[in-house]
Amino acid sequence: MASKYTLQFTHQAYDDLDALMEYMTIEQANPQAAKHCMDHLEEILADLRSFPGSGAAVENEFLPGIEVRKQVIGKYVLYYLPDAKGKTIYILRIVYGSRNLEEILRQIDI
Repeated sequence: MASKYTLQFTHQAYDDLDALMEYMTIEQANPQAAKHCMDHLEEILADLRSFPGSGAAVENEFLPGIEVRKQVIGKYVLYYLPDAKGKTIYILRIVYGSRNLEEILRQIDI
């Protein structure tokens, strides 16, 4: 059986996740929604470790030659970069799905 990939969050992704959890638990006063979102995220991350190419490829001009992929988590989108050579998945961003993709890709720091 092939070994699983490791996960590495960027600072932006950690900040995104922190802001998302704060928004759900404090601003929306809905800790149950935050738990559900976190559970869903954990399921997706577990799947990505075994199947890193399962997310949809993101077409972009800002990161030419870089295979950014995405997975939907309810109303949010997780952007990640699989590295087959290093057996690592870099979690780049976790953002609200209606945000401007072009702006998000511009802000990614790889």
